[in-house]
Amino acid sequence: MEQAQTQKSGSTKPQAEICDIYDVYGNRTGKTFVRGEPLSDGQYVMVVDVWIVNSRDEILIQKRSELKKDLPGTWATHSGCVLAGESAQQACIREPMEEIGIRILPSQIHKLNRKLRGKLLSENFVVEQDFDAAKAVLQEEEVSQIKWVTVSQLKQMASRREFYRYPEFFDVVRFLEQRRKRTSAHKTPKE
Repeated sequence: MEQAQTQKSGSTKPQAEICDIYDVYGNRTGKTFVRGEPLSDGQYVMVVDVWIVNSRDEILIQKRSELKKDLPGTWATHSGCVLAGESAQQACIREPMEEIGIRILPSQIHKLNRKLRGKLLSENFVVEQDFDAAKAVLQEEEVSQIKWVTVSQLKQMASRREFYRYPEFFDVVRFLEQRRKRTSAHKTPKE
């Protein structure tokens, strides 16, 4: 496991984020709002949760900045709102780049699922990438540290309430298990 990274960068995120308003089925309504404003009944905002996994089945997590209004100092996955006119996949690429400086290619992205959490339509993605945490450039108002952890370590952190409890966490675990099975099935036995 790599050491936690704490290098800081300047701010790259705009002050006010304009987001599309969606219906419960994930369709844009044609209306927008400024993130943080209340939504009416039947209105939803789309967010992405990005689970970056490496070839050792470790998950890259980030510690939310103490400056954050929601869950400051909590370990979490990489996430953020889908901006107006942006696709969920584009947000999946943009958010980790802004927060930690990681470049993600569309070929590394796997759509996991969509979950409804209150007014949030959460699009969940797994990104397969070996990323050197020492090369991360952290957006200080968003992230204070990052580190690679095993599934077992993450379960322990969640049980101690150090890691945010995502409803899709076990879907990520299943993805890793299925990937291991596919990888072992493709290995040819030595003769």
